[in-house]
Amino acid sequence: MKRWWPRAAPWVLAPACLVTVGEWALRRSGYEYVRIVDRVLRVHPDDEAQSGPSGIHRFDPYPLWSPRPGAMLPWTNGERINADGYRGPQLDVERKDGVLRIAFLGGAATMGVGVRWEDSFPALSTRLVGERIMPAECVNAGVQDFSVRQCRERYRALVRPYRPHVVVMSVGLPVCYRQARGGWTDDQLIQRARHLGTEQPSDAWPDSRVLQLVHWMKDALVGRYWKERDFEFQQQRLAAGYGDLDWPGVRRVPVHDYHASLAWLVQELRQDGAHLVLLSIPGAPDAPIPPVHDVYLRTLADFADREKILLLDARHAYMAALRGDVPKEDLFQPDENPSECGHAHIAQALADALVQGIAERSQPKAGAGTPTPR
Repeated sequence: MKRWWPRAAPWVLAPACLVTVGEWALRRSGYEYVRIVDRVLRVHPDDEAQSGPSGIHRFDPYPLWSPRPGAMLPWTNGERINADGYRGPQLDVERKDGVLRIAFLGGAATMGVGVRWEDSFPALSTRLVGERIMPAECVNAGVQDFSVRQCRERYRALVRPYRPHVVVMSVGLPVCYRQARGGWTDDQLIQRARHLGTEQPSDAWPDSRVLQLVHWMKDALVGRYWKERDFEFQQQRLAAGYGDLDWPGVRRVPVHDYHASLAWLVQELRQDGAHLVLLSIPGAPDAPIPPVHDVYLRTLADFADREKILLLDARHAYMAALRGDVPKEDLFQPDENPSECGHAHIAQALADALVQGIAERSQPKAGAGTPTPR
């Protein structure tokens, strides 16, 4: 044994040292090889910290990403996502008699990115309804960059147990017709994520940079890596024209998926005894509107008309503000989300519509004054 070990030691120690040095060098250079499946299933792309302890979002196998409970919102003075994973006061799941519960679905504007909670239109409109007709409370389930398809999953996973009386969904058209990451629609990504359960996509991938390099070499030899590179090049080439009607690329939510997501959501809400209100939030005044925008807008308007659903276009509220000498720049933040002033005008228009709708529904009830939701 003593004679064998000195001769074998170099053959054992040399590869170990080589792997250790290689791992150190690859990490120091920032090398990382991530498969395309893992890249497109990562959490919200604008969250720099990804799903780390300081990130806003976490991987969610249902809507792909969702706010991380306890995450601090960087544009606020210490406000955090509540323990149930949404913004605002944490409500009891069980409804209170005599209190109108309103849930809000949508993207960054619904979440209130850039403004304080109390200045966001979900909080403001709920307060206005409470002051004008009956006590009200809200569940703000908005998430940055959420599409209609993701909102449907968000309702199922988070909102449904709260049994809201009214669900207000901002329809976020540009998010839906934007180019799909990796060439996969939101529906395809959600179906793929279901197989992962609650684990991060990267959990099934080695953390060792040396092993990742081995995987790259294998993919390069069989041609998979080069096919991915060519696909990514084609994606970049197509990105600029995503707003054209005859664009040959893949959208996050194609028109047929957009219509289907709305139809499924309406069906589920009606089964749950809730009413849907659709809210169209205007984009920044100087932002170009591509031709495909009108296709999605017509699809939405036709759907709302056929299903007898209230579609509130907040552009009218903004136009009224402009006629009242409010500068258009005051209605938007630099990132094109509504400003505090913009949220206030949306909230006023939404509260007016909700109060009118509640009053009309309570009219036939034998002269009853204030309706009592149960």
